[in-house]
Amino acid sequence: MEQSKFIKQNAFVRVIFMFAFFASSIGDSFNVVYIRRMAMAVPGADMDLLVSLPITFFSALTALGVFVSGRICKRTKKFGSFLSVGLLVLMIGLMVRGAAVDYWLLFAGFGISGFGTGCLFIGIRYYAFLFTDSRQRMRALVYVNGGAFAGQCMGTILGGMLANQVAYQHIYLLSAILLFVPLIMALKVRIEGSVSVGSYADIFKVLKNINALKFLLFLLLPVYTCSVFISYIVPLYVNDYGYSTTVASVLMLINYLLSAYAGPFMTDFVSDRMSSLKGTFLYMAGSAVLIVLYGWGAVMPLLVLAVLLCGVLDSFGLSVIMDAFTKTGKNQPYSDNDALIIYILVSRVGQMIGPTLILVTGGVMSLGLFLLIGLGLYLICAGRGKAAE
Repeated sequence: MEQSKFIKQNAFVRVIFMFAFFASSIGDSFNVVYIRRMAMAVPGADMDLLVSLPITFFSALTALGVFVSGRICKRTKKFGSFLSVGLLVLMIGLMVRGAAVDYWLLFAGFGISGFGTGCLFIGIRYYAFLFTDSRQRMRALVYVNGGAFAGQCMGTILGGMLANQVAYQHIYLLSAILLFVPLIMALKVRIEGSVSVGSYADIFKVLKNINALKFLLFLLLPVYTCSVFISYIVPLYVNDYGYSTTVASVLMLINYLLSAYAGPFMTDFVSDRMSSLKGTFLYMAGSAVLIVLYGWGAVMPLLVLAVLLCGVLDSFGLSVIMDAFTKTGKNQPYSDNDALIIYILVSRVGQMIGPTLILVTGGVMSLGLFLLIGLGLYLICAGRGKAAE
């Protein structure tokens, strides 16, 4: 694509994703608090179960959105039309959340918005793959990811601030209204290029690669299961300690900023000293220690420490783990795009498991232990594989 058109199109798409992720993350600092409040009106139910269900449902529908995104692309044909589907579904989900008069309607709203979020999440990658030129592809990915990250930060902090002044329902409705801007842009602005997506059979070829399968089950799944420590545990426990949602949103924002802005330095620092696979081991072990330490002490200062240091670990961990997974696909009969879809699907399944694991075990420490178990199983399998050779 001509450079001037490329820059202009990137700017439009960046704004679309900024608004989209602003809307999807505006409740991050108070979602579980609001769910718990609504769950109190359900007679005779297990409170912990009811609190975890909508978040689990959201993650499950996000995974479904990612999974069927290829079919939606083939039906809509144009990338802008595909984006409009994701935005419209997210908008409906936020409206249902805002209009919810009981727990079960709120539950449905989380599921609907989860599906829209899944389409938009994979949409960032689809947009980058519109370009055949590798340089333009990388720039598009970085540029649009930056917009999505900015939207996530704004949504998290603004939602936390408004939660002390405005009813939760009104914040959801306000966010849904703001989505009209990117929805109109997605429908009106011509985005050049068509998405090339493989069939489901192509996608599942990834699972026939035993090295990729071990990586997904023992490394990737535990990592994303524990990612709910920030999105689920922090808002809930900060509220239990008697602090406002603003405090939760500030902690989450600092975590996001550390992850983003320390990323280039920390990724280079770790990559220069070890392979991406060993970097993944370091990331998992460090995260496990922090989560177990907090689970053992369970006081606000330890929570703050864990949130800050997890941000530093995420700054390189999320990059090295993707790079390590990509390397399992060398000389395999599937594309990087197919592997990416499986990668994202497993990550969403991990987020779906997280709240349930906490519920079943009754504590946060189980997240850290799950990381250590996954790491141990992978090392055992890797050792046996070398012995067999």
